[in-house]
Amino acid sequence: MGALNFGILDALDILIAAFLLYQIYRLLRGTSAIRILLGMVAIYLLYSLVQLLEMRLLSEILGSFMGAGLIILIIVFQQEIR
Repeated sequence: MGALNFGILDALDILIAAFLLYQIYRLLRGTSAIRILLGMVAIYLLYSLVQLLEMRLLSEILGSFMGAGLIILIIVFQQEIR
């Protein structure tokens, strides 16, 4: 079995992922439409940055949010859509 290659970028990736998930939790805890929209914009911007820096863990996590983004928007803003 080979040794694990755990570098500084991997540690930074994990710390950013933990911080991001905590901030998303805080954002959704007191939900209002503008805060959720700003959160989704922030997720998109972070996703773009993570793709640029080639961070695998955050890329997978944020990619999942991006994949479900349209459905999430419809659910969150269903009152405004009516």
